[in-house]
Amino acid sequence: MVAKLGKWLRFLGFDCFIAHGESDRALLEIARDEQRIILTRDSKFVHELLEPSDKAVFLTNEDWQQQLREIITAYRLRDICQPFSRCGLCNALLVQMDAEEIEACIPEGARVHGMDFTRCPACGKYYWRGDHARRMEARIKTLLESV
Repeated sequence: MVAKLGKWLRFLGFDCFIAHGESDRALLEIARDEQRIILTRDSKFVHELLEPSDKAVFLTNEDWQQQLREIITAYRLRDICQPFSRCGLCNALLVQMDAEEIEACIPEGARVHGMDFTRCPACGKYYWRGDHARRMEARIKTLLESV
């Protein structure tokens, strides 16, 4: 229900586990074991499974951008964001790479965007500051200015 919120938290540099079919009980155990805050829109989960010691936020807004603003404000995350430092797919911290190191792994057109390349050491995905990243940076800037 909040996977897009989770991806954007990752884009902002926050360690975020995104559920992919795990049961509610499994998610609760992961959150407890890893001392995570559960972000959910599932009222049944909140009212029936959580214990007082569990950390959870029940999100009432359906819009992921409003949810993101709510989380950034509630947890005072604005000044500690580190955009594009985590893999959007698997959550691992990205590693800086030289264009020469990954020349064979990136599309020809990506090289025109400069030398700011990163790679995920966990899943192997490559990132660079192309047009898509610039649009995301603009969206992040607007978002952070509004909180």
